[in-house]
Amino acid sequence: MEYEASEIVLKGGARGLVINIPSATIMSSQFHFHAGSRFVEDYRTKWETAHIMEHMAFGANNGYKTAQEYDTVFTQNGAYFNAYTSDTAMCYIAECADFEWDRILELQRSAICEPLFKRAEFDGEYGNVKSELTGYLSQPERVLWSKMSQEIGEDSLTYAERLTIMPNI
Repeated sequence: MEYEASEIVLKGGARGLVINIPSATIMSSQFHFHAGSRFVEDYRTKWETAHIMEHMAFGANNGYKTAQEYDTVFTQNGAYFNAYTSDTAMCYIAECADFEWDRILELQRSAICEPLFKRAEFDGEYGNVKSELTGYLSQPERVLWSKMSQEIGEDSLTYAERLTIMPNI
C-alpha cells in the first residue's frame, strides 16, 4: 500500500500526523486532547465534567443553533462522528467519504473550537452521562475494573462513586 506521512505543528504547539493513502475512498480523523477528568479543578468532586463536555462537543456551535441541526448536516452523506473521554484525554473521531473530507474537517473544527454549551443541551447530556454510568453498573467487568484500579493505588473513582458526585457539576 502506497502512502505519504507528514507531521503538522500548529502555532500553539499542537502536533498532528497526516497519513495520505491515495487509493483510499474514506477519510478518518482523530483529535486527541490532553484534557480528561483529572484536569478539572477539584476533580474528585467533579469527575464527570470532562465527560459531559465530550458529550456536548457535537452540539450547538457558532455555525449551528442545535445539536440536531449539526448532526443532520454532519451525517447527510453517511459521515460518522463519535468521542470518548478518559482520566487524561478527550478524543473526537470522524469518518466520511473521501469526496467530502474538507467539509467534515471544517464541521469538526467548528464543533471543537466554537461550542456554545447551551443549558438545555447540558441538561440532556448530563442525563445521558448519568444513564451511561448507571448502565456500567450492570457490567461486571467494568465494576471490577474500576475497583481494581483503586486497589492498585490509582486515584480514581468507581462508577457508583462517580454517580453520587454528579450533582456537583
